[in-house]
Amino acid sequence: RESNSSNKVLPRWHPYSGVSDVNPRFRTQAPAMNNQGFAKSIWRNARKRNKPSLWRHALRTYDRMTILEGEPEFSHIQRSNIHHEGAMLACAKLGLWQRALEIYHCVSQQEMEGQQTNQVNGTSQQQQ
Repeated sequence: RESNSSNKVLPRWHPYSGVSDVNPRFRTQAPAMNNQGFAKSIWRNARKRNKPSLWRHALRTYDRMTILEGEPEFSHIQRSNIHHEGAMLACAKLGLWQRALEIYHCVSQQEMEGQQTNQVNGTSQQQQ
């Protein structure tokens, strides 16, 4: 009795969009994720009811994304509104209001820097 599925390679887990299902070092290293994968992981854990450990996991995922965002080989990783909102929701559920304020101030500072950059680019383009 021979099955046709013996030649077919199955992934080790059910692949989700945003999370790679090909990882030869799966026992020692987490799968590679993109912005969408991070967002799904943060929100999936932050929205759970009465699960403080998952809320903390959402914050750790956000922090890991923050670290990866600064590394040159992960230039495709960039936090956006959905990531910040998920982390602030987890902070609210954990009662970490100071941490939520830190995230809020970081986001507002990034927005102000972006506006200043846009204004500088706009004036230099008008001068040309």
